[in-house]
Amino acid sequence: MVSFDDGALVVAGERGTGKFVAVADPSIFINRMQQDPFHGNVALTVNILTWLSRGGQARHIVLLRGDVAMYGDPQPFIDDPHNGKLGHSIAELNSWLWSRHEWLLTATAMKAVAGGLAACLLLLAFVALPVRRGPRIDGAWLKFSRPGRRDDPHALVASADDAPGKLLVLACILRDQAQVYLADASGRAEPLYTVPEAELVALVSSARGTIAGVALARVYRRLRALPSRGQAAAPWSSGSLTRRDFESLYEDVAELCRTLGHELAEANP
Repeated sequence: MVSFDDGALVVAGERGTGKFVAVADPSIFINRMQQDPFHGNVALTVNILTWLSRGGQARHIVLLRGDVAMYGDPQPFIDDPHNGKLGHSIAELNSWLWSRHEWLLTATAMKAVAGGLAACLLLLAFVALPVRRGPRIDGAWLKFSRPGRRDDPHALVASADDAPGKLLVLACILRDQAQVYLADASGRAEPLYTVPEAELVALVSSARGTIAGVALARVYRRLRALPSRGQAAAPWSSGSLTRRDFESLYEDVAELCRTLGHELAEANP
C-alpha cells in the first residue's frame, strides 16, 4: 500500500495465481497525466506494470474503472495455484458435487424413488430365490465323521484282500485271535506278552491238555515276533511275510485253536 500527501492511495496484492493493483485516482493512466513531468505518473505506471509482470506469469492485464460489480465465486484452484492440472480437475469435480447437494427432492419425488427401489428389491428377490423347493436340508453335512481305526480287523482284512502282498496284516489278526483263546484258557490278560513261554505252556497244558501245550510251544515264538496290527498296516511298514510262511503259521494257529476248543475260519488271502 502506498499513500501520497494529496490523499491518493495505491494498494497492491496477490490472490491465487493473479495480482491486483487498486489506485484511488485512475486518471494517472490517461495520456494527459502521463505527460505531466512533475508528479511521477510515468514512473508509477512503469513500476506497476513491472510488478504485475514479475515472474513471467502475467498473461492478461484487465483495467477496471469506477464501480464494477463482480458476481459468482472464483474457481477453486485460485486458492492453490501450484496444485497442477489434476488437482484443478479434482477441485472442479468437488465443486460440482457440492453444488448438487443443494437440490432437494420433493415429497412426491421421494415417494417415487422409494417405490422404484422397492420394486427393484422385489425383482432381485424373485430372480435370486429358486422357483422350486429343493431337497430338505437336515444338517447331516454338519456331522463330524471320525475316520476309521487303521488297526480295525475288517479294514485290515479288506486292505490285505486288495493287496495280497500284505500277508503280515492277516498274520497279526491270527495272532490276536489266538491270544483271545489263550487268555480264556490261561485266565491271564494278553498272555503272549505278560506270561513267559514256559509258564504259559504249563498253564495251557493244565487247562486244555498236553496237546494244547505242544501246539502252543510250536507257534509261540512266531506269534511273539509279529508286530502290532497298526504297525503292520501302516504305509511306512517295511515288514513282509511270504505266502509259504503265512500258510505254515495259519495251519499251526488253527491246530492250536482246535486244541483250545475253537475253530478258525478258512484262510483265503
